[in-house]
Amino acid sequence: MKLTTVLLAGLSNLVFASDDRDLNGDVWATSLAKRQTSWNPPSNLVTPLQQVWDHELSTYNNGNLLGFKNYGYDIIVAAGGKLNFCVRWDSGTTVTEAQRTAIASSLQKNVKKWTDNLTGFMGWPYSNIPVSVVGWAATNTNLLQGSTSGFDVYTTTDGDGVPQCDPRCGRFFHQDNNYGSCPRGASHHYDVSLWLTAGMTGGAGGDWGQRVGSEYFLSAIDSPHIWLHEFGHTMGLDDFYDWTPSGQTNFIMLAGSSQVITEFDIWMMRDFWRHLASRYVTGTTPTSSPSTPTPTTNPGGVPLYGQCGGQGYTGSTWRGIKMLTLAAFLHLHLHLNIQVMSVNDMLDNAAGKAHKNHGESLRTFLASLTTSGAIFGFGITAYILLRLKFPDYYYERAHGVFNSKWKPRPMSLQMLLSPVPDPHVKHASGFENYLFDCYLHTIMRIFIILGLVIMPILVPLNVVHGKNESGDVKGLDLLSISNIGLSHTDKYWAHLLLAILVVVLVCYTLQQELRDYSRLRSIFQASKNIEESSLLIVSRSQGQQLSVDAIQRHFHSISGGINSILINRDYSSLHCKLLQRDAFISNLEVAETRLIQQANCPKKIIGRHMERTKRSQQHVDEFPEVNSAFVRFNKDLSTPSIALAIKAQTPPSWTLKQGTTAADIIWSNVSISW
Repeated sequence: MKLTTVLLAGLSNLVFASDDRDLNGDVWATSLAKRQTSWNPPSNLVTPLQQVWDHELSTYNNGNLLGFKNYGYDIIVAAGGKLNFCVRWDSGTTVTEAQRTAIASSLQKNVKKWTDNLTGFMGWPYSNIPVSVVGWAATNTNLLQGSTSGFDVYTTTDGDGVPQCDPRCGRFFHQDNNYGSCPRGASHHYDVSLWLTAGMTGGAGGDWGQRVGSEYFLSAIDSPHIWLHEFGHTMGLDDFYDWTPSGQTNFIMLAGSSQVITEFDIWMMRDFWRHLASRYVTGTTPTSSPSTPTPTTNPGGVPLYGQCGGQGYTGSTWRGIKMLTLAAFLHLHLHLNIQVMSVNDMLDNAAGKAHKNHGESLRTFLASLTTSGAIFGFGITAYILLRLKFPDYYYERAHGVFNSKWKPRPMSLQMLLSPVPDPHVKHASGFENYLFDCYLHTIMRIFIILGLVIMPILVPLNVVHGKNESGDVKGLDLLSISNIGLSHTDKYWAHLLLAILVVVLVCYTLQQELRDYSRLRSIFQASKNIEESSLLIVSRSQGQQLSVDAIQRHFHSISGGINSILINRDYSSLHCKLLQRDAFISNLEVAETRLIQQANCPKKIIGRHMERTKRSQQHVDEFPEVNSAFVRFNKDLSTPSIALAIKAQTPPSWTLKQGTTAADIIWSNVSISW
């Protein structure tokens, strides 16, 4: 069995905890007989479930866990068996009508993944929980594109300037269920908030609602596992930052360990309901009295309840990754009988490595050199074979280098002292080739100079009047510092001075190279700015739509004329399609992994259709235009006279901008995680 196959299988076992159980109620909804109606968890879950309940009793609400009466169960019962959301759009980007519809559908679908598992259990009074989005909060109503009928729109903010749904209509602020102060009446109240924050990683959850990243939620809209975790907090379920129940290492409430709701998660929720069901259903009491709580951690050291990443979060996700990795290697150990060493064993084996290999003979050195040469030869052979197999790719790469106008400098002794000549500005396309040549030149210069200086000085010093074999020095150690005799310790000064020389030479060379790089980079950047300085961004906040004719009419007298005009368009619908495509791809990969794990050969029943996305990418002119445009002139606009002329003839409703800043960049579209 291949290592990669075993590793993937191990990870699949961890992430997808249940292959043949119905964990979201879709199957159970058609058969009451299959639903759990009483407290009867699997035997292997009895102990960990009791540990979880004891931990919650001893940790939260000062030991009075059931004294708190705004858990998700209370919220649903108070709302009459339904759940109203208000979305806090904490982002400066627009959200389309299609995206809002997708968010509402996602909430309905994913709330059911939790609540359908309560149907028929110990008097739970509802078989279906309708979910609605009754409001949206944003800093500007223009961010909510399309029709906004059917829900309330709020532009109020909290103390931090974050969009907030009206507190007068919120269950969190009126747990007495009195919405008399809500401007449009109790029918417009909301039970919980969905707080979507741009750029947020991780999440938070509680009786007020859930908070996750807006980009993340839209990209994982079918199965947002972080949100599922946070909704578990709304239902009163615990976090597991510093402990795990016995035998349970893979469930969604243990952040980072599972992407689906597992059987253990479901029974934790049922356990919570059975302890508070007596509030609403007569004759429902826990089937067994809880044991004396045994704290598993110091309550004073418990992290913020429901905080799963983001600000103030320090470890659950990384902990989940470490657990996945550990379990995968345990899987390898079980299947392949691999001996796993502890960290201490590895450190013990590594410590004193050089001391153990002292006295290495010339024959051993040549054997090591031969091994390295064989590896080098293998790499060259692989390169030649790959080049023959993919000639087009290597031809294109080589053609790009040959056409870059930069040619490597020929080998000569002068190279050791003189720097690499600067490339001409017109060879800017070959700047990367020039830098690589500089790198090779720098490395060669350092090692050749040090070899010519150090070897002729230190080798004779170490060999002459040395300890030799009479002093237990043998092999190649005869040429090293360990061969210096005790009566000639003044030779150590030569080693010290040459060590200082090495440090100074390397630092000086690197400083010069960095200085040259900075100088050349500024030169080439200046050449690029000539092109950028002829670009102008025109926007219009109100009035008629900007058109090519209108822009040409206003700028026709500018010296040099206009090179091109590009009217910007709204691609949010295409972006939404791409997010849906990525979500489909993720779900498809999950399904394929499950098929591989079960050794089932997939049938060709999945159509690979991308027509709508491809057509949208090919027909960009069908997207709606926005009131901004890029205008490129034939001449530089940096001179004050041209800048004044443009401003003088620009209509008051137009806004001009030259160049770009960091604030103009949509960082979520850039592959930089930090």
